[in-house]
Amino acid sequence: MATYWERRMAEADAAMGRDERVVAKRVARAYEREMADLSREIAGYYERYGEDGILRYRDMLESMDPSDRDLLMRDCDRFAAEHPDLADMVAIRKDAYKLDRLEGLQESARQHHARATAEAAEGLDEHFARQAARGANAVAEAMGYGRGFHALDDDTIRRFVGTRWASGKSYSEAIWGDSERVAAWVQDDMAKALARGESWRSLCDELSRRFVGVSERDVMRLVVTEGTYVSRQAQLAELAREGFEEYRVEPVGDERTCEVCSALVGKAFPIDGARVGATLPPIHPRCRCQIAPAVDDWDAWIRDQVDRRQAEVAARRMTEGGERAKGARAVQDECSRIESDFGRVWRDYRASGKSREGYDETVNAYLASISDGRVSAEYRAKPKAKEIQAATWLARNGHEVRFNYESSIPGSRTADMTVDGAPYELKRLGTHNAHKAKVRIGEAARQCSNIIVDLSLRTLTGEQEEEVLRAMASKKDIDAIIALSDVFERVFRRQ
Repeated sequence: MATYWERRMAEADAAMGRDERVVAKRVARAYEREMADLSREIAGYYERYGEDGILRYRDMLESMDPSDRDLLMRDCDRFAAEHPDLADMVAIRKDAYKLDRLEGLQESARQHHARATAEAAEGLDEHFARQAARGANAVAEAMGYGRGFHALDDDTIRRFVGTRWASGKSYSEAIWGDSERVAAWVQDDMAKALARGESWRSLCDELSRRFVGVSERDVMRLVVTEGTYVSRQAQLAELAREGFEEYRVEPVGDERTCEVCSALVGKAFPIDGARVGATLPPIHPRCRCQIAPAVDDWDAWIRDQVDRRQAEVAARRMTEGGERAKGARAVQDECSRIESDFGRVWRDYRASGKSREGYDETVNAYLASISDGRVSAEYRAKPKAKEIQAATWLARNGHEVRFNYESSIPGSRTADMTVDGAPYELKRLGTHNAHKAKVRIGEAARQCSNIIVDLSLRTLTGEQEEEVLRAMASKKDIDAIIALSDVFERVFRRQ
């Protein structure tokens, strides 16, 4: 029965295999498409210059027709514009006007092959980053950290992608080196087949074996080998981070396992002395060997490790929960003080005869005193304590806030306040349920398309807050959301 570690690693490698099959289909399509275009081009040569289905070699040594040469140059310029970093791969010599027909067709074949290779190599950085992240996360999960511990853009993941390791080359350099080699073979095959007087179909079939078959095998050999490399590098780094000092190589153990890899079974190697190709997979091209920490009773060790990690996570959550609860109580205490103070101010306003002058001398004077003059209110507006509290946080962040007088007419849509001249409705969230939080924000949106979401009671987790705010900011009836608390302010706008 497979150990917990083996199951996690097998799942990660199975997912990598599925990704590789997708890449293989894309690579095959790229070379097959360009070979089909080249075949049509060769057919044009046979039609224009051939006799009885044969293209005579001596006819191909005549100077290249201007129309064919112009087409070749345009193709070269187009490739250089699309791939400026690869322009030298299809550069035609300066005396291109001296090219004979054979040389022109050979140059065209090289361009088609370069175009196919560029398409085949596209997206491989992301593919390898995904395998490195998946390998590291498989180890992290086995250690009790849960899934998704590492992201694709982590520096700890990206540092393994595109490194020079096999013969001192990066995977990209190796792919293009193979491409030049195959393109040269194709050009040579073309010349020899024409010299033998091969038919169009025979020539294209012969070229396709290298142009498509060899190229596809070369690229996928590199994809599979590089995938194993980045995955094992990321896993080894994760083991080192966890404090392990040794690891073991674990071949898959099926009929395809080679003698070299089988000879490594049972041996422990120091992590700080790992050597790719000797003691660390990939041991050879297309190697699928896995690695594991050198632990005698792995299942017993991992149970203890998972228990310890879960205890650490639970303790951290309790600490964080306590801090969040403490912060929420402080917000509520401050809100109660504001409610009490504003209650006295409102009574003073009423005692003044409810005049505009009395309003400014009581309500607006109070609001100005607690906000460095940045918060005010429209005559007769009676803001709630939580609204005043939120306004002081906005003022502290440099905003000008003014409360609106809310009409008592049924169906009227008056926003709670203006912030820097723009209307906003305030909604303080006090629910622990993300769905209910979205409903509350939706209610505010019926009043105004700009919303201040007060998160100061800290009832949602950080992940829930992010999900709720991004989901609601994408709604067509919401233009902007200010996520606010006593310690932060963030703005979300509809894209």
